[in-house]
Amino acid sequence: MLRLASLFLVAALLAAFWGFSNLSFSEGLAEIARILFLFFFVVFLVSLMAGIVQQNRKSGQLNRGK
Repeated sequence: MLRLASLFLVAALLAAFWGFSNLSFSEGLAEIARILFLFFFVVFLVSLMAGIVQQNRKSGQLNRGK
């Protein structure tokens, strides 16, 4: 799950680079990149939180069994 979160972070950073820099080819592409940045950043945060919760559940189950 954390690998997936890392992938979304990279996608968000790439979209941010294209959207917030002056290297975009047109105004429409810049707006699409900004939207993609926000989308992938939110998905990254959700994936990160889900991975942390999942890791805590696994460690909590191991401690209960002892």
